[in-house]
Amino acid sequence: MALPPHFIQKLHQNQTEGLFRDLQLLCDGQIIDVHKIIICSYSPVLFAALSGPYQEQDEGVYEIKDSSYPIVLGMVEFMYKGTYKVSNHDSTAVHGGHPRVLFHAGMVALADKYLIPSLRELALSKFKKCVNSETDFRPLLQSVSGVYAIQGDGNAELRRILVSHFEDWFASYIGRDGMEDLLRDISKTKTLNLQSILQ
Repeated sequence: MALPPHFIQKLHQNQTEGLFRDLQLLCDGQIIDVHKIIICSYSPVLFAALSGPYQEQDEGVYEIKDSSYPIVLGMVEFMYKGTYKVSNHDSTAVHGGHPRVLFHAGMVALADKYLIPSLRELALSKFKKCVNSETDFRPLLQSVSGVYAIQGDGNAELRRILVSHFEDWFASYIGRDGMEDLLRDISKTKTLNLQSILQ
C-alpha cells in the first residue's frame, strides 16, 4: 500500500504543530515534543529505553544529557525530514572554532550514540564537505580541540578528514606569501594541537 501524498511533510507538520505527540525529549532544560513511533523506528537505543520497564516509558520524558539542544533538534529534524540544517544557536560552538564543522561533528557523535547509521553517514558527508570547502585555515584550526573531544566510533573518521585537509592545505600553501604571518598568528596552544594531529 502506497503512503499518502506528502506523508513525510505531514508528519513533520504534525510534529511542529504539536499534534498527536506522545514523548518529550529533554536537553539543556528545553523540551522537544516528538512521536515515539518515529524516533524509535530510527534508533534501537531509544526503542529499548522507551519500550522496556524504564522510567522514561512511564514518564513520557527522555533526557539527552551529553549533547546540546540544537544538535538534538537537528537529529529530530532528520528523523522527520531525512535531512537537517545547521542551527545558528550559539551553543553549537562550545569549543570555539568553526560552528558548522562542530555542529556536524556533534551530529556524528549523536548518531553513533543512538545507532542511527543513516544520520551518521549524512553528518560525515556534511562534515567533510564543510571542511573541504573552508578556505580560511584559522577557524578550522580552532575547531581541532572540539572535534577531538567527540566520543564514539565516528571520532577516527572525523579526525582523518581534518588531518587530510590540513595536509592538503599545507602542501598547496607552503612557501606562499603570507604563510609566515599566518603561522605567527597561531597561538602556541593551537600549534601544539596541530602538531598532535599531524603525528
